[in-house]
Amino acid sequence: MSRKKAKAKTNSNKDAFNCLANPLIAGMLADDQYASTAATFISRRAVADFRSDFKQLYQRKRFRRLFNASATTIEEFSVANIFRDQVAPSRLLELYLSLVMQHAEELRTFVALRDRFEISVLAGQYNLASNLLDELREKIGESLWYIRNRILVLSYQGKLQEMQDFAESCKSRSSDSFVTYLINCFLLIASDPLLHLQKIVQRTINELKEAEINEWADLLSLLFVPRPLFARRENLTCLPVIQTFGIVDQYHLICTLSAEILAHEIVAQTELDFVRHLSIFIEEMGSAVGDEAVPSSDPLSVQGRGNNADSSRLVRLYENDQSVALINEFRTRFQQFRTPFALANLVAKAEAIANTGLFRPDQGPVSDVIRHLSSLYDFSASPTRTADLISSIVVQLNHFQGSSQLQLSLYASMPLRYESEDRQWLARLAAISNADATPWTRTLTKDADPILSHSYLSDSHTLPQYRIIKQQIRTLSSTREDVDAKLDAFRMTVPLKKDYYELASSYLSSVNALGDVIPLCAATLAQQPNAFVAFPMRKLIEHIERTNAHTLDSLIIAYYYVKKIDSKKEYLLNETFEEFILSNDAARPSDLFHLLDELDARPIVFYRDIATLETMDFLGAFKDSNDLRSERVKILDHLRDLTLIEPDQHRAEVDEIVMQVVVDSGATEFNVAKIDVNDRALRRDLSQDVSSLLALYKSVKDGTEEKFIRVDGELLDGDTAQAVVAGDRNTTLLKIVNLVQDAFLYDEKHGLDKNLSAEIRHGFFSNLMRSKLEEARLLTEKDQNGQYKSNEFWLNSNTIIVEGILRAVDDQLKWFSANFNQLVEKAEEWMKVTADHKDTSRVFNYKLFLHDFRQFHTRAERSASGEEFLQSFFDVLWSHTEDCLSEMREKLNVEFRNGVDALFQELIERITTAKSGVGLVDLMAAITRVRNDIREDITTASEWFRRHVDYVSSARNLSELTEISIECFERVKGVRLNIVRDMMDLSAIRFDGRQIKSFIVAFVNILENACRHSGFGAHTAIRVSSTIAGTTWTLQVENSVTPDKLEALTPDRLTQIVEKMKGPSSLHMMRKEGGSGLSKAYNQLRSIKDHFDVNIFAEDAIFRTRISYG
Repeated sequence: MSRKKAKAKTNSNKDAFNCLANPLIAGMLADDQYASTAATFISRRAVADFRSDFKQLYQRKRFRRLFNASATTIEEFSVANIFRDQVAPSRLLELYLSLVMQHAEELRTFVALRDRFEISVLAGQYNLASNLLDELREKIGESLWYIRNRILVLSYQGKLQEMQDFAESCKSRSSDSFVTYLINCFLLIASDPLLHLQKIVQRTINELKEAEINEWADLLSLLFVPRPLFARRENLTCLPVIQTFGIVDQYHLICTLSAEILAHEIVAQTELDFVRHLSIFIEEMGSAVGDEAVPSSDPLSVQGRGNNADSSRLVRLYENDQSVALINEFRTRFQQFRTPFALANLVAKAEAIANTGLFRPDQGPVSDVIRHLSSLYDFSASPTRTADLISSIVVQLNHFQGSSQLQLSLYASMPLRYESEDRQWLARLAAISNADATPWTRTLTKDADPILSHSYLSDSHTLPQYRIIKQQIRTLSSTREDVDAKLDAFRMTVPLKKDYYELASSYLSSVNALGDVIPLCAATLAQQPNAFVAFPMRKLIEHIERTNAHTLDSLIIAYYYVKKIDSKKEYLLNETFEEFILSNDAARPSDLFHLLDELDARPIVFYRDIATLETMDFLGAFKDSNDLRSERVKILDHLRDLTLIEPDQHRAEVDEIVMQVVVDSGATEFNVAKIDVNDRALRRDLSQDVSSLLALYKSVKDGTEEKFIRVDGELLDGDTAQAVVAGDRNTTLLKIVNLVQDAFLYDEKHGLDKNLSAEIRHGFFSNLMRSKLEEARLLTEKDQNGQYKSNEFWLNSNTIIVEGILRAVDDQLKWFSANFNQLVEKAEEWMKVTADHKDTSRVFNYKLFLHDFRQFHTRAERSASGEEFLQSFFDVLWSHTEDCLSEMREKLNVEFRNGVDALFQELIERITTAKSGVGLVDLMAAITRVRNDIREDITTASEWFRRHVDYVSSARNLSELTEISIECFERVKGVRLNIVRDMMDLSAIRFDGRQIKSFIVAFVNILENACRHSGFGAHTAIRVSSTIAGTTWTLQVENSVTPDKLEALTPDRLTQIVEKMKGPSSLHMMRKEGGSGLSKAYNQLRSIKDHFDVNIFAEDAIFRTRISYG
């Protein structure tokens, strides 16, 4: 019989209960017969007799051992049966209730200690919480609940090594791989909740679902996944498999699952019947255990909860603007609240208003949540980052009573951000589960807009004026003009602007005036981007897309929606941007500089944030990438001149654009290598996955753990979708290896195969190989039947020759075309990537062998982080790739070259035979010429198979760098300099790759200084000259200046500029304030070597900047 499932078998001759109750008969039954008889009893015993009969049988040790409920040590976890076949859901409830009643005493102890433990954790009293866990273990033994919370407390205490040791000790005592996996998850989630939930737990859940093992997938969801924040709302099917655990875990999970079932909308009679059974079950279970925290027994009404006097008092303090009194009351009476998270939003809003600073990071999770929520209400922190911080706490405390209310705190703080159906379900769950649920919680259960449908608990005459105005607006009984006036009055008096934005948005949406929300939203976001949580952004973006709106306001909303919420809408941002430019009769953004107004933040956002290279590239107004970059620099210069952006922001982006031009120049001018895998981007994409998997790998001890979870006695084997990782080190490491190698080879944007395909295989290689042949008209194409066409060019060029000879020659040219193309196709096959042992013809073969795997084990052990392991792995992959590239160059230069040469030789011999002594001089000359030319093309193509190195990382001489700097300045600025070069030969002066960027940035800044301060702008006359003497050299830039500029350059002024440029604060000033172009040039050169110096001179209407070395 399966360890996880006892199959009930019908025995028509005997009554199952009597067999089990009769010691003589029971003693004669073999273990599998006894379990089968017990299964029959559980599934078929009459309802009226089941509970009493079960109680009688459960007193017998043999019967008791059939169930996991009595397990109190890790060694006993998950060793008994699961009864499920022909067991109806209502009978499952009866079974669980019978088990609860038999263990009621232990559960009463558990409930009492659980409540004290959870409130101590929430208050940050971790030593007390640890002592309570000790007491729990001594009184009722161990449970997964105990293990999970011990790990949690050790994590909060910062005792990470002790936490690791405790988890390892627990795993070493477990005989069940699923239990071991759960302990691993407890450990990982305690260390990094969001990362490991998404990368470990949810990945396993998905694998289980792909294998259609839904009950176990749902069990993991129930244990770890807060819904709907991290997964869809759905009825979980894991009720039968909760039998896997001891009674404490059974009770805890059944309470959690029951609350979720009650929160779902009932749509079918069968569901209603089950929910009625469930309601009775919960009521009886709560009564047996004495647990006031069991879910409400009436799922159709959530009004019975939330009338707690303490919470109601806090609500009234909040409504009457007594923020400090509310905070003090909450802190004083904290221990009396069963679920203090239910009050977190009230207290957080009070803190946002009063700013008492009483909630510190060392005061426990509730204090952390209140502090984070407060920053949402006053826009003092990024909502996305804040939501992640709260979500992390939600994941860590998902198993606490009231965790649904903790999750709801996010939804309640941003009611316009989340889906209303999710919000309603979660609010119902919170109201069902929590005695401290507030009126706001009950409002969120409704289908109506909560901003407009909420009503106050306090009498209206006690409310502050702005709340009275808000309540009047909520009635929607006034005219639009009256409401607009009330909204304005509300805006002027409400303490938190977020309340105003939400109320205005909700009201305007309710009267079908969503278009009027757009200008309010755009103006607000331009000044306070964090305010996006106070607007119905999804509705607004749908309205913009539906109406094809392309105003500046629409564009700003689209920009923040893409940036803050959903990057998939980038197409809408690009389209709106283009339509906005065109609708203003402009071709490019700089045509609209007249829109800039320092009193209006919207145009500033447009130019500073929206009109970037990526967005402008969507326009068709630019000749090339240099024209595009020039436009962006023009925008940045204009913003800087109007002091609308900080100098350091201007400097950083312009420097980046300069280096883009440098790299582009290098790629086309100096570098033919084409092999490039963007491992930097891949490391960024893979970092979280690898870090999470590496943590799982390191958390698993060496030993003989099972490689797969056993479910219902079946060993899942085979492909990844069917295999369920149970913490085995080899399996986990293999996942990492496959993940990284697949990305390196096959990533759609950055992988090797994409690079080989885009840069070489698809057209480039064959085009190069065929180009000389096609110029000489030696190749023909296939017809629609796949046969090679006649070579009309050479047939027509030799019409005086006998047709039979011509046709014989033509046949040889067709033969050559077919065989040459086969050679090219063979070579292109070499260029493909594989990790399959079967594809032996491909040069880029990444087969993994056992010794490779052992090396990865060593590297994983030595790596202190996922980033370090990734870098180590990429080094291995690049090393192998370099070997492949070397082999590829050799195959092209030897095998392919010899093949082509032999083909040409055979063509010459065939045509010589076919032409029967006829001259065909032009044809034979063309064949000989192309034969020689194609050898050079093969050499060129072979050099493509080298790793691409950025131009800026290659050593260059000073002459090259000076020319490239000038070219970069001209490209970036979109001008052609009036420049004279009067330089000596500087090719002996070389800079290594690490120095090149600094020199180019320095020289570009000197040119910028020359043009910007000359008075002539882009028309400045410039002369570049040089001197060299041994290891000492100078490079001088002279530029003309207008008389008024020259007059200002007094000796004292020049001294002042030099002191500022070379002073000790120069580098700091450059970083913080931007500094002058000369300061920047000086510091960039000095960063190369201390031997550099920069000096300036002014005389005879000329300003000189001299770089000297030596």
